[in-house]
Amino acid sequence: MKDLSFLLQNIGKYEITGSIDRQVEAIAFDSRKVNADHPNTLFVAQRGTQVDGHSFIGKVIEQGGRMIVCEEIPETCGCTTLPQDITFIKVPNSDIALGLLASAFYDFPSQKLHLVGITGTNGKTTTVTLLYRLFRQMGYPTGLLSTIENRIEDTV
Repeated sequence: MKDLSFLLQNIGKYEITGSIDRQVEAIAFDSRKVNADHPNTLFVAQRGTQVDGHSFIGKVIEQGGRMIVCEEIPETCGCTTLPQDITFIKVPNSDIALGLLASAFYDFPSQKLHLVGITGTNGKTTTVTLLYRLFRQMGYPTGLLSTIENRIEDTV
């Protein structure tokens, strides 16, 4: 569990309606993942090419969701008035907010990674393979992503 106030420190500009004195046990962008069994799930409403997650905010509230990140705070959510115990976090871009919230929720995993990227016309696969073998021989936990093969978490 993470404090909502801690997660919000990392997303930049936002407006809040409701209390930020809440605990977050999970983050979801699929409304079906928010229910009474998981009331401490932070729902992030994203605009997709086919479906707008904002249209599921009412369903999320009906299912027990109490924390919602969105680009527009709805007026009613299908209710006569919005429930008072809901926390809405209005952000300029839900997609960006989701990435930043997830990074903070999972303790900033990208800060623990060292990456090497290879670009160019010729020799990428050879260079990646040589570096992969070199780093493994040196004892570093190493992954390999190339057009020929992918290796993640294999043992020496």
